Amino acid sequence: MKNKKGILTVLAGAAVLLTACGTLSGSQSAVKKNGVLRIGMEGDWMPWNFHNEAGELIGYDTDIARNIAGRMGVEAEFVEMNWNDLFTGLESGDFDVVINGVGVTPERMETYDFSEPYGYTRTVIMVRSDNTDIASFEDLDGKKVANTPTSEYAVRADENGAQVIPVKDFQETMDLLASGEVDATLNSELTYLIYMMKNPDAEVKVAAYSTDVSPVGVLMRKGDDTLKNEINNALAGLYNDGTLSSLSIQYFGSDITRD
Repeated sequence: MKNKKGILTVLAGAAVLLTACGTLSGSQSAVKKNGVLRIGMEGDWMPWNFHNEAGELIGYDTDIARNIAGRMGVEAEFVEMNWNDLFTGLESGDFDVVINGVGVTPERMETYDFSEPYGYTRTVIMVRSDNTDIASFEDLDGKKVANTPTSEYAVRADENGAQVIPVKDFQETMDLLASGEVDATLNSELTYLIYMMKNPDAEVKVAAYSTDVSPVGVLMRKGDDTLKNEINNALAGLYNDGTLSSLSIQYFGSDITRD
């Protein structure tokens, strides 16, 4: 995943391959046969997926999920769970896919399948504005870092010697950071930007940015190549007609569909 060519080249190539092979016309996934795509997500991770003031589930992930389902000719059905339960929920069949800003990592690829990326993001270290102890990932050594325990951010913090304080969601994370109970948290650069847009007076800053860029994809159970191809074909269409770029700008203020 280190030599990324961008979504346009990869997804367009996937669409051509699928058409040439006749995968979609030759067979259908159980999802298409049943007419419903069940999607697991947290539902409280702005701007990826969250509830607006009217209680409606919206966000970048949510809109992409609805568009994927529409392209597949099925209905989108959302199942909300906390981050730690999304993986076990997928494995137990509570839903067909997870669309929740899930980073594509070598470790996860050993157990799960991913679609082609629908976004890219960097990891940042978020600290209180008065923090002068952390200026790099190496400075996390011995510090308390709040993150959901099975996230790639918790893994990265642990790899850098931090003590990971487990949390359920982003709001709990920010509460612990604001109170001084933890020194930092790792998260997406985009999550930080949106948080500051919503909370301009928050005494929070970015202490360091990762040098690598992480792809984000649709998470699936391993082995369902038909469903994977259907989703990749839908994503290719959404990229080519500008939908992905438009949604990215709507929710993030910039185009995250290119690395």
